[in-house]
Amino acid sequence: MISDAFEEVQKQNQRLLQQMTERDEVSNQLVTERIKSGHAAAAHKQEQAAAAAARLRAEQNAAMLQERVNDLHTKLQVRKGCLYKPWAMLSSYIACKGRAKASDICCSIHSFTYAWTL
Repeated sequence: MISDAFEEVQKQNQRLLQQMTERDEVSNQLVTERIKSGHAAAAHKQEQAAAAAARLRAEQNAAMLQERVNDLHTKLQVRKGCLYKPWAMLSSYIACKGRAKASDICCSIHSFTYAWTL
């Protein structure tokens, strides 16, 4: 009887040890998964920060390029005005006077060339 009880206690101890071993294995797996997920989360945050910085740089570059386009557009409009104004003045002068003097034509051409270089 005592030997049966002793054997029963040993079997129970074996089962308990087996259960503890299984729980330890599961616990170790959970800890490993938690560490891996922590590393993945940190890597994701770094990627997210890098993407945000890249997006900011791209937006800044786009704004700078848009500013440059606007500046060039303004300069083009000014140049177009400078191009047509002297010729329009010369044409209207010739139309009014009938025949322009050579010195007047030279002044108008000089005005045109000066305006074009602005």
